[in-house]
Amino acid sequence: MKIQSLVKPHAGAINAIVEHTGIDAGAYRVLLNMLAQNHYVNEQLARVYLGIKGEEPRKVVGLDSILYRRCAPHADSPPFVLYIPQPLEENEQPVIRIEFARNLSQTEFDFVAGSLQIWDDIIASGGFADTFDRIDLMEPSGECYMLSPNTVEHPCDGSPDQPVAYDALINMAIKVNATYCPIVVLEID
Repeated sequence: MKIQSLVKPHAGAINAIVEHTGIDAGAYRVLLNMLAQNHYVNEQLARVYLGIKGEEPRKVVGLDSILYRRCAPHADSPPFVLYIPQPLEENEQPVIRIEFARNLSQTEFDFVAGSLQIWDDIIASGGFADTFDRIDLMEPSGECYMLSPNTVEHPCDGSPDQPVAYDALINMAIKVNATYCPIVVLEID
């Protein structure tokens, strides 16, 4: 991927080259959403190139597959209780609460807190938007703490108006459950 600025003195220059492999087309959509919002808020971009480097055969993903791809929906039946006491769109100040099957180590807490921070940053950057048009962005919440030795809490400063953000949160929790520590309950209250 190559990203070129429209703003002088860098106009037309390649400001970033990112090399990566094995990324789902939905992840490209999240990245392009964030670049689109950056274009409106911070620095106008002239171009974003998605290309294939090298000679070896690789799976080619067409532009339509990226532009019209939504983020992956959350798994139908997560391996933990998913508790959402009220409709998400009515919750103006959601609190994310994750109860684990055992007490977390500091390393595990740091990973969970870092993952929630990344989730916040993607929301704040418009990554889960369903449009490339300018949207109202929110500030990242940033706060994450241990409610008890086995429970992490993350209050949000506002409700993400990007519904797929919650799907991404649930998918992230599934990964944490499989990789770090089993989750008993994920609550979005």
